[in-house]
Amino acid sequence: MTDLVEIGPGLWRWSVPHPDWQPRYPWGPDVTSYAVHGDEATFVVDALVPEDDVELLAQLDELAPNAILVLKPDHTRSAAWLQRRWHVPVYAGAAVALKLGPRVPVREIRAGDAVLGLRVLGDRRGREETPVWLPAHRALAFADAVMADGDGHLHVWLTERLDEEIAHLRSLLDELPVERVLVTHGEPVLDGGAEALEAAFGREPWAD
Repeated sequence: MTDLVEIGPGLWRWSVPHPDWQPRYPWGPDVTSYAVHGDEATFVVDALVPEDDVELLAQLDELAPNAILVLKPDHTRSAAWLQRRWHVPVYAGAAVALKLGPRVPVREIRAGDAVLGLRVLGDRRGREETPVWLPAHRALAFADAVMADGDGHLHVWLTERLDEEIAHLRSLLDELPVERVLVTHGEPVLDGGAEALEAAFGREPWAD
């Protein structure tokens, strides 16, 4: 059984073991998914749901999501199965739509779009990720551009465009009142998100 934990008004998380985790990975064996009740919609983010976890499914059904959000092609996870269960659209970038295939209805999103009461942000890393800003929760949500270690410290993922990505994230901190940082690997930051993200820029970035 997996617990659906409320981490703020209209904001929930749950964690389950990653099916492909290996000990060499810098992040732990569990991955986190989110459910969000916003001003315009209720949706799940990068959802990984065991199909036999009846209690978790009942809790998610009770929230009555009307959309599924996928932030990165590697995080399609349970999107297709949940779409069939709830009969709601998937919101994701073009690469995710291609991976899911024509049988899954996807409403494509790109940087600058405003959908579901959120704002879609750009990925300067070239990894086809679509981080989002959740204004109702003052939260930035990432697939894996930003992760947390076992002590709750944030790290930026290493790429050839790391300097460009950090500059982009710093510009977001200048623009947005970030209180929370939602990550799918590690614990989310629920208070002091801007400071936690700024501190991540000075830490050793993570890589496979």
